[in-house]
Amino acid sequence: MLHMDRVLEIISEHSSPSALFVGVSSIGKTTDWLRDEDIQRVRRCYLEWAQTLNISSCIDSLWDNAQSIIDGHNRVEQRKDLVLSYGEQCSAYCLVSALQQRGARAKVLRGVFVDGIHGDAKITHFDIPDEQCIFIVPGFYGYDTSGIVKTIGASGSDITAGMLAKAIDGEEVIIYTDVDGVFTADPRRVSTATLIPGLHSQMGMLL
Repeated sequence: MLHMDRVLEIISEHSSPSALFVGVSSIGKTTDWLRDEDIQRVRRCYLEWAQTLNISSCIDSLWDNAQSIIDGHNRVEQRKDLVLSYGEQCSAYCLVSALQQRGARAKVLRGVFVDGIHGDAKITHFDIPDEQCIFIVPGFYGYDTSGIVKTIGASGSDITAGMLAKAIDGEEVIIYTDVDGVFTADPRRVSTATLIPGLHSQMGMLL
């Protein structure tokens, strides 16, 4: 995972007078840990990642919330997606806080709307305010028409970034990940996977 300071450096490099949209995922292996409902392990990871910021109480409060959902929510699929969404939420709030401490105008964009089943929802649209701001966009999940959190599934944060770029007529999508690009399969699982030099999506942009 990218160090917090490097993330802030990248955002600074791409800042402009107009709006900037930064999609975030959960950090490291925290999504896997959240599937196991190992909240304390995830909490420690985020506290370490954001240790240069004065936001430990905010992080603790968020993960206390996640633990209370695990302890008190009986609808298994709904609970699972809600808990999984906290990884991206925590990444987003950490970055917004860090940017604000540096004097930047930043906020979390909550307006990602989806339809479909838990664990495999599809993005339907975005609610994007008309203002100049750095919008930090939690990937991987959105809200259905009833306000229920549903996750998008594998590579959800990348999908969110691409769909958002389409919605705002973006000229470019830059994705920072733990592999060199888009492969024919997951290179961590398939030894014969090869790098695809270029893709032209149906969204009309080069990835």
